[in-house]
Amino acid sequence: MTRSVPDTNIWFASIQWHGRPRRIRTLGERRLIVLITSQAILAELTHVMRDYFGYSDDEAYMWHKRIIAHTDIVHPTRWVNAVPDDPDDNKFVECALEGKAQYVISRDQDLLRLGEYEGIRMADDVEFLDILRAEGVVRHPSQGG
Repeated sequence: MTRSVPDTNIWFASIQWHGRPRRIRTLGERRLIVLITSQAILAELTHVMRDYFGYSDDEAYMWHKRIIAHTDIVHPTRWVNAVPDDPDDNKFVECALEGKAQYVISRDQDLLRLGEYEGIRMADDVEFLDILRAEGVVRHPSQGG
């Protein structure tokens, strides 16, 4: 089964808007793919939701619980300097390494420029869904799975 780590922007977009990120989250919730996260990623997502978009503590907590219920939570034990232009993005690579993910899903150019790190492919949401289509997980762009 395809294992992937969405970055904070993909997670937030999946919550806030319809479209590809939500389709990816839905595939994870239906366990057609495995989504992986870490406490560092969840903390950043909660910070963005509350401090930049005005979500209440209760709303942020509800999403925190929902994400935990539908993902594999890992606790990275290896620290890397894979993203020298934005060291804060290393947490996504570290999560992917610990969670044995094949992909990090992101729209962040610092991550996407890596292309690949130790066999983990950096893919935007368009490319990731194309990969899932090729694997037969998603049948059509308008379908969730």
